[in-house]
Amino acid sequence: MSATLMAQPAAALGEQDIALLFTADGASCVRHTTCYRFEMIQTVVVDVAEGRSANARDFVADKNVQASLPEQITLDTLGERAVKLICANKEYSVRYIVKESDPPRGTGRNVTAEIGTIPEPETLVECIEDASQVTVTYKKTPELVIAEVYRVVLILTDVWGNASEVEAFINVIPASDAPQFTGLEEMVIQLGDSIFFKEGVSAVDPQDGAVRFTVDAAGVDRNKLGTYTAYYSAADSDGNVTIVPRTIVVQGTPASVVESYAHSVLETIIQPDMTQDQKISAVYQYTASSIQYVGSSDKESIWSSAYQGFTTGKGDCYTYYAINKILLDLLEIENVEVKRVGGSSNHWWNLVQHQDGLYYHVDSCPVAVKVDSVNHGKMTASDLQVYTNDERVAARRPNFYVYDPDLPEYQDLLIAP
Repeated sequence: MSATLMAQPAAALGEQDIALLFTADGASCVRHTTCYRFEMIQTVVVDVAEGRSANARDFVADKNVQASLPEQITLDTLGERAVKLICANKEYSVRYIVKESDPPRGTGRNVTAEIGTIPEPETLVECIEDASQVTVTYKKTPELVIAEVYRVVLILTDVWGNASEVEAFINVIPASDAPQFTGLEEMVIQLGDSIFFKEGVSAVDPQDGAVRFTVDAAGVDRNKLGTYTAYYSAADSDGNVTIVPRTIVVQGTPASVVESYAHSVLETIIQPDMTQDQKISAVYQYTASSIQYVGSSDKESIWSSAYQGFTTGKGDCYTYYAINKILLDLLEIENVEVKRVGGSSNHWWNLVQHQDGLYYHVDSCPVAVKVDSVNHGKMTASDLQVYTNDERVAARRPNFYVYDPDLPEYQDLLIAP
């Protein structure tokens, strides 16, 4: 007698009918029965931190199917573990992979390396803690071509793929057989000062002796406050190259330095027999004719802006205001700051007390539109309105001489109407 399936059962899980065809000596008959299809997982991954025992239901979740393990197994050892599974009266071989989920831990270690020599990443990490073997790689491999301190990030990865980051520093120094620089201490200059990059600096090679060097100072702006870096480069006859950074600090100018420039100006434009109004006019004329308008200036303080104007001969409206104020203060002539409100850009000028006791507006900054009736060296409140309301001015610079007269600094002033 032989038996065959009349049709293959469907691949779906669960119970289903099947038909069997029995044949013997030319006779045949059909009998119906049922089959039950279930899923068996061959490999199960667990975390060692769970601290649990093996369970047959990890492999066969269907409770309608009998499944058991012939022995008690505790999953407390990292790695792969083969397990015998009894399921539906048959023995199967399945396995656990016991892993950890905690990332490795370690401490960054600072090292020193010569230019062009990249340390092995594992030398930059110490005190590594993990239950499995850990590999160390650079998050981004550094290019150590300049003698400076580099911050690097190391990736610690265990065999399970858990990873963490560690920060370390590499102090890069010139190679022992390459040129060595001296005299590259931090340089501090005042805003606008000339910079003599090579003064007091030398490069000496162990074999060639003194060698020539170049300076890349493209990123240094002596007319703007800040901390910059210049790069010094030297090469010897063997092709060894040394590149070393130098910090350049451009700082604000002390008032005493600016006042020294201002006194020098006053000595040339002020005569002993001048009246107060003549002195004010001389200050106005000096600033208007000596400073070239460039549309920008250092506005950290009147001192830094005036210093820029005195030393470079350039600036914007704030520079004209700042120089006027400092010169007038040294002449002991009362004056206050005035600033535009409501316009499309900022604008500064001075409000100055003249010998008649009234305060007049003084603006040395050049203007694009001339209005014949307005003298910018001595303007009344009416003059400000005439100039501001001129249709040519309003089209180019709305609210040109509009300011807030209700501010406290103007309350006690007799402003010329």
